[in-house]
Amino acid sequence: MIKELGSFVSKNFQRRENGVMKVIIINTIVFMVLLLTKSIFVLSGYELHYYAFQKYLLLPALWEDFLYRPWTLITYFFTHERFFPMLFNLLMLHIFGSVIMDFLGSKKFVALYIMGGIVGGIFFLVLHNLLPAFKGVDTQLIGSSAGMYAVIIGVTTFAPNLPFNLPFLGSIRIKYIALFLLVLFIFEFSSANPGGSVAQLGGALLGYVYISQLKKGIDLSKPFTNFFAFLKKLFRKKHAATKVTYKNPTRPLQKDENKGYNQEEIDAILDKIAQYGYKSLTEAEKRKLFDAGKQG
Repeated sequence: MIKELGSFVSKNFQRRENGVMKVIIINTIVFMVLLLTKSIFVLSGYELHYYAFQKYLLLPALWEDFLYRPWTLITYFFTHERFFPMLFNLLMLHIFGSVIMDFLGSKKFVALYIMGGIVGGIFFLVLHNLLPAFKGVDTQLIGSSAGMYAVIIGVTTFAPNLPFNLPFLGSIRIKYIALFLLVLFIFEFSSANPGGSVAQLGGALLGYVYISQLKKGIDLSKPFTNFFAFLKKLFRKKHAATKVTYKNPTRPLQKDENKGYNQEEIDAILDKIAQYGYKSLTEAEKRKLFDAGKQG
């Protein structure tokens, strides 16, 4: 079984344009490792030692603590403690992240998730140290919600009328799903986890700004994609170069004033997606929907 799991992970990390599965796998592995570690500590009678270890992965609210653990601005959004919140987050990432990958490519999905997590963490830090309701409260941020909301709002900004087929509900346009999730987000402000809601707000705003700027031809993720490309070259084994041509789904959006679209054609494409799924579209239909998203 372990061998099959290892093969599954290896295969998914070797595949191109597979950012959603890579993010899901990393979150799942971290959860499983922490669960196993916690079980060992608890059974050994050292549960408090586990929480002392865990805090080095969670984002602290207090500035003085964050200055000693700055890496937690990254690690917190790959860390979960409870199974069902993690399952919900990863399910949403799979659903909405797959749409981002179809339209913009894997690299932009990964960049959007990471930028959403970072901005959400910054919102958490700043507001917890400025707002009277939060100031001085010693708490910690955990989970991928900020990155998840960045992806959800990013998709909604790019293609608000894209339909989804939901069990028992039928076809629902993506903007209504996002609206429902935002209502849940608002209710969380009065819950026991207002800090998480602050981070989600930051992630959601990042998702909107990122896609809005991308439509104008401004790619805010370039520093991230360039950094990842640098790391890939740095650690990649040297091998004989083989020239392979791929269709590039991540080319930057550019305005083309000569391309218009007929709303009836777009509605027909959306109806086709609702009935048969996105993969049923022809390349021409995908391109037309893509161009309509840029102008929308």
